[in-house]
Amino acid sequence: MADVSNRIPVWYYDKVRHYWTAKDSTMFRPRKPFSSDSLRIITYNIWFKKTHQPSRFNHLNALLYRSDAHIICLQESKQIESINNEQEVSALYILATKYVLEQLISLPWIQHRYILSDVDGRTFLYSPRSYGVVMLIDKHLSLRELSMYPLPTRKGRQFLLAKIQLRNERFLVGTAHLESLRNSQDLRSQQLQLCQSIFDRHIGDSLNVTGFFMGDFNFGAHWRENTIQMNILQGWTDLWPELKGPDDRGITHTNVRFDRMMFRSSHVRPTKIRIIGKKPIAEAPPSGNQLASERDVFISDHFGLKANFDLSFI
Repeated sequence: MADVSNRIPVWYYDKVRHYWTAKDSTMFRPRKPFSSDSLRIITYNIWFKKTHQPSRFNHLNALLYRSDAHIICLQESKQIESINNEQEVSALYILATKYVLEQLISLPWIQHRYILSDVDGRTFLYSPRSYGVVMLIDKHLSLRELSMYPLPTRKGRQFLLAKIQLRNERFLVGTAHLESLRNSQDLRSQQLQLCQSIFDRHIGDSLNVTGFFMGDFNFGAHWRENTIQMNILQGWTDLWPELKGPDDRGITHTNVRFDRMMFRSSHVRPTKIRIIGKKPIAEAPPSGNQLASERDVFISDHFGLKANFDLSFI
């Protein structure tokens, strides 16, 4: 059970009143149970740089809609150059955050299908230089709890955890945006140790628990650091090499594999994983008259991951 102080509400769209409403995440129950034997999950660092942001968001919207994902974990990053004033950084980041969230929650298909961990960036404001994470969860999944845990950090990093009950299996879905920069290895280790301890506390002695841990880990899979950090995540499987083999590097950001989807389960089987967002927005749907300046513009400076899981054994 999470500490009450870490618990956050879940947001659902009230179609009668036409606005998003917060509800105690331990009290939310779906009106219609989840019946599929397949689960689809996305993790994506969507990059809050303002350059081409409207076009990038339109293509993000189209990509997420087509994905038909049941759970979407988004990590948001900022890149604001030549600004030294802390208040200016905070204000610009909040504006960018609010733009993306406001656009996201205004989409009818999002309102119809998902409950959200945040709708206005309130969970991002841990510090003026916060990096936020958001989770979208299919309304038919039985959410039992949402919690946010502050991590040791210089930039307001946090760990978001959802507890979901599906048949006889408890699902723990966690996402984080770990500390950036090559020289932050020790801080990333501390962050992973805390995330691991939170998972262990929630799993306890239960055998019917499936864990997902994903996000922008900010260290490359072929760095020496990877061995150290993976030793912290004992019992977890890195899905990309597991399903694609050791020779497929799975690059997600500037010649490295920063973005991960980690998995642990005795009853759920991963069946597929792929990279998403690889095409420049000028080549990807929605089609139309694209500007020449957008030919080398992508949805994000990261690629995302989408994985499929077989639930027929739970």
